[in-house]
Amino acid sequence: MAIQTEVQHAIQPSGVPSAERFQDWAEAIDHPRKVTACIRVVDEAEMEALNERYRGKSGATNVLAFEADQAERDQGCLGDVVICAPEVFREARQYGHAAEARFAHMTIHGLLHLLGYDHGDAGTAACMEGMERAAMERLGYPDPYALG
Repeated sequence: MAIQTEVQHAIQPSGVPSAERFQDWAEAIDHPRKVTACIRVVDEAEMEALNERYRGKSGATNVLAFEADQAERDQGCLGDVVICAPEVFREARQYGHAAEARFAHMTIHGLLHLLGYDHGDAGTAACMEGMERAAMERLGYPDPYALG
């Protein structure tokens, strides 16, 4: 397994996937060397605070990725992925996706950010979305960008 995860459940609402599921999703990303990442599942209040502090934006968002500093990266630690469970559940309903598939997508999306991928322009977005689609397909989930 190339990406080893440590999962922190700051909240435990019904339907939040197990640590084992998050690990399964991380393993769907093709990465050549063994690295680690922390995945933290939070509520809206914690995500709102992080979004405001680090992005200057109000309100909760679905996922944030925080890269480790260079010394930690040299030791194989990518950083932290923070996922807002209530936002993921809301988006799953909105987009007509299963909640588990939405959690998988947000996990993969956040980990790809930690690996240096971005979606700031059309070219980088196409590359990152292609990687997300491929990982989701390997896991047996539908295209995360297809609505309904």
